[in-house]
Amino acid sequence: MDEAPRQYEGEWWHPADPDRKLGGILELGDSFELRLWGSLYERTFPSIMNGAFDASILNGISHGKALTIIDGRFGGSQYSSTGSSTIRVRAPLVFTGSYLLESADEAKFTKVNASPGNLLEWTARSGLSREWPNRGHAKLEYMPVEPSVASIQGATIELHQGRVEDGDDHWAKWQEVGSLLFELSEPQTVSDIEFKFLRPFRYFLDLATGSASPPGLLQVANPDHHLEEPTTQWLDVHAYGRDRRVPQKKPPMVHDMLFTLGQIEFTEVVPRWYALVDKLGITCDLLFSLNAPQNVFAGNKLFNVASAAEGIHQRLYPGADRRTSEHRQRVKEILGATPEAHRDWLKAKLAFSHTPTFSDRLQQLIDHAGSCINPFVGDRDKWVRLVKDVRNQIAHARRERYIVETDVVKQVRLTATIDVMLRFILLRELGFTDDQCASMIHRNPQWSHLQSVLPSELPEIF
Repeated sequence: MDEAPRQYEGEWWHPADPDRKLGGILELGDSFELRLWGSLYERTFPSIMNGAFDASILNGISHGKALTIIDGRFGGSQYSSTGSSTIRVRAPLVFTGSYLLESADEAKFTKVNASPGNLLEWTARSGLSREWPNRGHAKLEYMPVEPSVASIQGATIELHQGRVEDGDDHWAKWQEVGSLLFELSEPQTVSDIEFKFLRPFRYFLDLATGSASPPGLLQVANPDHHLEEPTTQWLDVHAYGRDRRVPQKKPPMVHDMLFTLGQIEFTEVVPRWYALVDKLGITCDLLFSLNAPQNVFAGNKLFNVASAAEGIHQRLYPGADRRTSEHRQRVKEILGATPEAHRDWLKAKLAFSHTPTFSDRLQQLIDHAGSCINPFVGDRDKWVRLVKDVRNQIAHARRERYIVETDVVKQVRLTATIDVMLRFILLRELGFTDDQCASMIHRNPQWSHLQSVLPSELPEIF
């Protein structure tokens, strides 16, 4: 799919009144704004003048494409002394393609075609082959690659690999591409598609490659416009924030990745991953925010990953927060031996005495991660104490500053140790063994470097 224009200039109208049109230009850069050109003398949209302009859905035609804006918001208007006017509409969600959506109810889809960043690199396979039958002339051939298929709750995922061509009679350029095709069991909005289906797979690529996976291109199709492949009428999706251009890192090298497509059973591991993300919930957002390009403050990263550790423990060990009969009996005996005047106060203090402390949770997470985490935590009691103290310092901002609070390098290193532990836990949940995790340390240059510098840069845990 070619990169979309950043501007669409043409005619725009409300689906309920297609005969009344205004000229305008849609900006799909950082602003995501539609500017409509009206006239005070031509009151084609009387509702504009009284501030009740309905922009919840607007249709347009530009560059030979049909465009639909969903959930638009009236952003004000400007009038000139000559009688011309400019109406601004904030456009959070835009669809471009071969057909228009006539209502917001139509903006639900059962087919999704997505190309998240690092997907092709992670597959670590190619259908292209090159031969040199004549000096100075190369011969390229492409053999189709069989898709990988997995079934998850609410959808079937197919990982496809293909090629795109560009050129003319004199030259041609081939480029391989990877994409995910989701067949949903019921229509979903774009926001639900992002949250339920695309976000977990991008986190999966982050875990596997060690690098954040950019959103990439996104296409959708709704049931009313399904045709036989390959002629499905796709709509390109442009969403505010999703299309924002941010500096992207160089794609990771295959030999640096923790694992690639060929090292797992796609059919088994991917459903297991989606179930795990559903179980861990928002804690995954905290963990994988560490690699997000907008997360630049060391203190934020440290607090997020420490909070993720506590949340992941609670989701993995829900029984740890339950009161046991032994605990109830212990509290009962303590309260019975307490003077009545202090009994209510003590009862309130003991109300949550059955829950594990943050330190207890960290100790259990170390055990869950396995022996491969040992080089990263050093003396586990010192590491647990340091993580607890720094997390509490950030959360409660005590006047007496902790040493790590004033040393960015130590913050970064401590954050990395928690991050490695949690990623090992996710890998173990997916079925990787201790030995496989240990070999990943040597594959990942960041982990190898971290292991070598920790004794000198974070001696507090050794």
